[in-house]
Amino acid sequence: RGELAGTWLEEHATWQIRTFFIMVIATVLSMILAATFVLMPIAWLLAGTTWLWFLYRTIKGWLRLSNQQGFEDAKSIL
Repeated sequence: RGELAGTWLEEHATWQIRTFFIMVIATVLSMILAATFVLMPIAWLLAGTTWLWFLYRTIKGWLRLSNQQGFEDAKSIL
């Protein structure tokens, strides 16, 4: 990320890093919830929502990268 400092690609690196870590946290939380039978529906809901969010961020990132556009909101959740 240091080599990208000050370029429009720095925002893409931030976007990718945030997407990865939020996805990891949500996946671990889903697995913890799934460990209990009672919270299984919540785990499935969280996992499904997380994967839809991941697909959205991935597609948005690819589209902006292919158009050589940076992100004004690289640190946002959406």
